[in-house]
Amino acid sequence: MERAMRLKIFARSLFLQSCWSYERMQGLGLAYCLEPWLKRCYGDDSEGRRRALARHQEFFNTQPYMASFVIGALCGIEEEACGASQAAGEGLFLKMRALKSSVACALAAIGDALFWGALRSFCAALSAALAVCLWRAGSSGGLLLLVPAAYLAAYDAPSLLLRWRGIAVGFQRREGLVLALKEFPWQSWIKGLRWAGTALALAAVALALTSPFPTPGRRWEGAAAFAAAVAAFKLAAGVSAWKLYAAVCVMGCLAAAAGWML
Repeated sequence: MERAMRLKIFARSLFLQSCWSYERMQGLGLAYCLEPWLKRCYGDDSEGRRRALARHQEFFNTQPYMASFVIGALCGIEEEACGASQAAGEGLFLKMRALKSSVACALAAIGDALFWGALRSFCAALSAALAVCLWRAGSSGGLLLLVPAAYLAAYDAPSLLLRWRGIAVGFQRREGLVLALKEFPWQSWIKGLRWAGTALALAAVALALTSPFPTPGRRWEGAAAFAAAVAAFKLAAGVSAWKLYAAVCVMGCLAAAAGWML
């Protein structure tokens, strides 16, 4: 797939959920992403292109940043189907339908854990640490705009990169997409982001507690609020690693006590 075509599909994938519905979820958005490729595959065969678009408007739902893997695979299989016999084409159509239903579920689970569960928390901790550093340095005004800019850059860069890369991986591997997905260290990325986010959050709390306050009691209030927030998150999310969050709460309280005495 040449870069210009890949760029078109990538740009359209950003609007995958713009026509989201309860009946077909992202089905219409998927067909919109595939439309440039289908025009190329079927050329003057308007009826074949119409049938292909109708096929891809069926039910489809996955994590939007991970959908590009399926989009690339569908492009590759559609290229085979448009030049195949009727019997072979029917078999490829069934493969596409199975691919959309099975791989989409796996990608949704991976994407939710990676982006919603790990990366978003990491970006929030990064922004909090940056905000405390700027506050300690006495920055204000325009420099504080670095905080939301850092969040957006840290969150958007990997998501856009994965969207772009997913199209190529899916197109190259096609029916072997499941094996290709196993080659990515998803769990290592998720664990790394979670630990890095925890470290940044603790660093932000430590910096805030050791900063000069008008009265020492403010340090205790800040640490108590932090410990309460972590405990509330643990209860709401039902996190199994309760020992880690309990340790964070204890560390926050100890840090507050130490800061109050200084």
